Amino acid sequence: MDGVPQKHYPGAKYNKRLFLLDGLYNFDNFEGLVAFVRPLATIIVEELNKRLNKDSRVTLPSSDKELIKVMDDSVFADVAGDNSACEKLIDVLGEDYTPDEFNEHSSTIYSFFKPGNIPNHIGKLLGCSASDIKEEAIYE
Repeated sequence: MDGVPQKHYPGAKYNKRLFLLDGLYNFDNFEGLVAFVRPLATIIVEELNKRLNKDSRVTLPSSDKELIKVMDDSVFADVAGDNSACEKLIDVLGEDYTPDEFNEHSSTIYSFFKPGNIPNHIGKLLGCSASDIKEEAIYE
């Protein structure tokens, strides 16, 4: 990325990784973006499904708006849910992670959770500030 080799992150279970090619392409309209993304997404889904079992199949959304939704500010938790995002983030950060490393790993953490939406139970383990922790509903 930007001429710097990217390290293989801890906990990865795949031979290859995909990276967002941000800023390399400019599209004049939504239809042009969809025409570029859908064929690539189809290839990715086909290749993934060759390696997955029948219960884990990946599909493409039929709606172009849903397909392109990834272009917004979504994070891992928006797609997979808080629990899955917590589990995967712990895998990525590794067993040796300590709360005082938050600033060093904040960009990774913010790719899993939006600032202000980190669940309380993991926020404390991560060492994030109170402003990063999601307020949880109180039931009486």
